[in-house]
Amino acid sequence: MRIVGFDTATRKCGWAVLEGEKLLGSGVFKLPGAKSLDGRLRTLWYLLEELGAEYDPELVAMETPWVHRRHRLDTAIRLGQAVGVIRAWAYHHGLPVTEIHHATAKKALTGSGRATKHGVQQAVECRFDILAREDEADAVAVAWAALAINDWEGKDEG
Repeated sequence: MRIVGFDTATRKCGWAVLEGEKLLGSGVFKLPGAKSLDGRLRTLWYLLEELGAEYDPELVAMETPWVHRRHRLDTAIRLGQAVGVIRAWAYHHGLPVTEIHHATAKKALTGSGRATKHGVQQAVECRFDILAREDEADAVAVAWAALAINDWEGKDEG
């Protein structure tokens, strides 16, 4: 199964595509801060279209949105809008969407749900032999967790 994982944000959105245990591609969508939120969300849609055309995913995995209580409410609202763009894109293309809690993603990749951002980056570096930025590494972890969950749910218990 080809899975695209996302670490969603409105300025930098990490993405990673896995097929089985092979990392096909990963990176960070940089959404221009000088643009309005509408402009960034539109840019996100176009980047998703390019990503979908290149990798043809079968499942979209997103980190469950979470905003620290110290952040302003508008931060949560903007994050929700970016999540909505990714969900709309997935549904537009008939793709199922699954949400992965950040602790589940960390545990699937590193063995610890409390791994630091640096720990996740190191795990990505060791497993896939790439130097990943934070958002990119988080997206790899999300896709990896979705792969693990999908493999487990797909097993015949007979």
